[in-house]
Amino acid sequence: MGSIIRRLSLLPALLLLLLPALPAQAPPPSAAAQVTLVPRYTAGSRFYYAVTIHSEVNTTTNQTQHSSATLDTQAEIEMHILAASQPGTFKAEMRFTRYHTTVASADAALQTQLEQKSSHDDASAVAMTPARFSVSAGKFTLESRQPGSDYDQAVDMLSELVRTEDLPSGPVGVGAQWTRARNRDIPGMNASLPITLHCSLTALGNDQGQPVATIEVHSDGAADLPPGSLPGAQEMARQGAVPMGKISSNTVSSSQFRVADAVLLTSSSETHSQVSIQLISPSPTPQSTESLIHSTGTVKLERVGAPRS
Repeated sequence: MGSIIRRLSLLPALLLLLLPALPAQAPPPSAAAQVTLVPRYTAGSRFYYAVTIHSEVNTTTNQTQHSSATLDTQAEIEMHILAASQPGTFKAEMRFTRYHTTVASADAALQTQLEQKSSHDDASAVAMTPARFSVSAGKFTLESRQPGSDYDQAVDMLSELVRTEDLPSGPVGVGAQWTRARNRDIPGMNASLPITLHCSLTALGNDQGQPVATIEVHSDGAADLPPGSLPGAQEMARQGAVPMGKISSNTVSSSQFRVADAVLLTSSSETHSQVSIQLISPSPTPQSTESLIHSTGTVKLERVGAPRS
């Protein structure tokens, strides 16, 4: 739930370039206490989150050509609970009310490419019709979304906020650990990344008079990218070139939840992703071009009040 929001969708653009009211105050639970973190929403309630994303991307081609860029995104999210029949079961509608990205790079071509991609993604995120999700006993389902690859990044980010895989399945105390596994779609590619989430309850405390729990998650995954999943693969195939790729990702996050209802209050994370691409051309003589993309992203998410109309 908000623990691994990150910008995996930057990868396609780079590859193309290479070619409710708060409860009453209560004392915090003791360190030896156990808590049960189950989402308890009220139908009709709305939640608002501010998101700040900072990404640094470095690209190396054939170990000699280097380029880098930074991207800073400011976004706001609205989450509307449509139904909540019982604890742990709910349906939500989510949308971006604001999304803006600033790009900086000493490489003029890279800056232009990323500015065009970011500008398009920014506009698409805000223009997109709300996406609908449901969770039942920890099982996440994407109910509906606006079709089209233009909206993949926005839908992916919203889905990460509503997911509950990082929450424990029963009562836990400080030091408790649990593991989850799932696949994550890579926006802009016809591929997914299998990831393992190593979760732990690291602290119980009190924030503004309400008991809170802190959960840390270490997630990692690696996979080969099918040739047809890479952007521009069909055009490269017509030119006799075969792209082969691998992707790996590692994220460390810390999220704070309200104990009473498991509402997410804040989250911060850092992700390291790496993509290696080998472009093999058979004519006139076999040639291999290797590209390495390494990105580091930090995300800060905070629940905020309703925006002023």
